Amino acid sequence: MGRSFNNLHIRKNADMDLNAVKNCVCAVLREEGYSLTEDSSDADGCCVLSDSIGSAWFTVCSELLSFGVPDDFATLANTFSAALNTDVLGIACFDSDALYLNLINCNDKTNAWAGVGSLSELGIKRRNCFNAWRDKVTDAALFAECIKKKHIFAEETLNEIAPLLVLPATQSGLSFEDGDIADFCERLYFKRTEDCGNVLLPSLSLFETSHIPFEMDKSSYVSFINDGGESKGLYVFFMGEYVEKDEIVFTDVSINSCSVELEKTLLSNGAWAYTAHCPDIELPAIGKALKGKSLDKKKYESSVTVNFVPRGNKRKTLDITVVLVPEKNWQGQDCYYAWQGFSSKEEYIKKNNEQVIERELPLFFLMNEDDYDL
Repeated sequence: MGRSFNNLHIRKNADMDLNAVKNCVCAVLREEGYSLTEDSSDADGCCVLSDSIGSAWFTVCSELLSFGVPDDFATLANTFSAALNTDVLGIACFDSDALYLNLINCNDKTNAWAGVGSLSELGIKRRNCFNAWRDKVTDAALFAECIKKKHIFAEETLNEIAPLLVLPATQSGLSFEDGDIADFCERLYFKRTEDCGNVLLPSLSLFETSHIPFEMDKSSYVSFINDGGESKGLYVFFMGEYVEKDEIVFTDVSINSCSVELEKTLLSNGAWAYTAHCPDIELPAIGKALKGKSLDKKKYESSVTVNFVPRGNKRKTLDITVVLVPEKNWQGQDCYYAWQGFSSKEEYIKKNNEQVIERELPLFFLMNEDDYDL
């Protein structure tokens, strides 16, 4: 049996100390229903904060912050990066057969990936993007060379890239299952709070949209409502195959009248998206007690509306997907695309045309498959 572990590494900067990392860890776990406890014997989990001498990174190691698939790491990384304004590096090793490094900075939009070994057998299919590491390691060419080398044990790579990341291998290979952890600064113990089941996280659902499908060069919008708990902060993604080559771009983008600047970003799954982080957007809760007209009014007043004008290749119109993600609950995301609820774009077009004929609607609502990339 080989080694399996995962850990977070937070790059140090002048505005941050270990106490700031500790506060961020506590805030993240508080959202998950955990609180600090001094009684280690009664704790439900432990978190080790490590600061090796000569390292450029703080390390966070905990079963409560464990991740394996890249999307789980991205959720954690974006939270820590936004709060601490720095790079966050995730390292996950799988039975010594495979390992990945993913460095995310939500402020400069870095999403650097490097994989070692048989990750594809684990369902993780993402290509190495060494250009993204150029400003994050001391020697990008040597870093790429080390990653590409064959190793008997995947974690051997960490020894070779240690000086390039300024991250000692003894620190990058830490596991919360290790008995003795060198250079640890503090152990934090957490207990599941009794009322954690009552913590209501934000959860978005589609409310309404302007055009179906969207039309090029016309003002459009998608609205969502929050069926969960009151919250603040969200991410917006415009996704589709058109992004990589900029076949469609979006102008006049805003959320609830607040202007939004989109950035082209490579996601953890290898797809491209136009993204933005909006930490100040409020997500009001709808509440369960309202009914009828009162409920309808509350939905309109509380809806989160993404406004935009799509410009570009009309044939890619059906590929436009708008995703809204609550910052404090990535599982509470929702999305919209024109053929949502249908098995394919072809079925969507067929059903649309059938309804136009049945309802005797104006013929300009008819769609032609030849007008779209299906």
